[in-house]
Amino acid sequence: MRYEKIVRIEENNRDHGKHFKVTEMSAWDLEKWARDALIVLARSGVDIGDVAPEEGFAGIMRAGTRADVLMQLKGEDLEPLMDRMLLCVQFISDPKHPDFLQPLKPEDIEELSTIMRLRTEVMRLHQNFSLPGAQPGPASSTLQTMDQNSLLTRTSQPQSAPSSRRGRRR
Repeated sequence: MRYEKIVRIEENNRDHGKHFKVTEMSAWDLEKWARDALIVLARSGVDIGDVAPEEGFAGIMRAGTRADVLMQLKGEDLEPLMDRMLLCVQFISDPKHPDFLQPLKPEDIEELSTIMRLRTEVMRLHQNFSLPGAQPGPASSTLQTMDQNSLLTRTSQPQSAPSSRRGRRR
């Protein structure tokens, strides 16, 4: 079952009140994304020796989001990975009808802070969920105590189909 999260933008800016749905990648897609991220990091000469295999996606994201690492990456190598992250996000054009989802388009977001928030939510949603025996970490703790601006649910529906199952993660 895939995890989903509704993100409501509360900041007082041009995206205030917009809603987005973040859906966990399939294990297949997440493995491909992580593999491609490792290849980009390795080809850039980045030392990722401190990433333990049991850290999985979380370790890759920790290594890949350090400022010293980002400065070593080429934009043309990084951009496809960053774009694929946002494929997990759909725009909810009418919050009264949260199942009316649209693929995310650049014009749906007007603030850099919203893009950064959505990328952060994608990372949080994927940390610790895809590894057998993974220990709960800061991300899963955060997800268990969601703030009032987000709702986490589980679904067995494909990413592109609206979920008919609703409920909070326990």
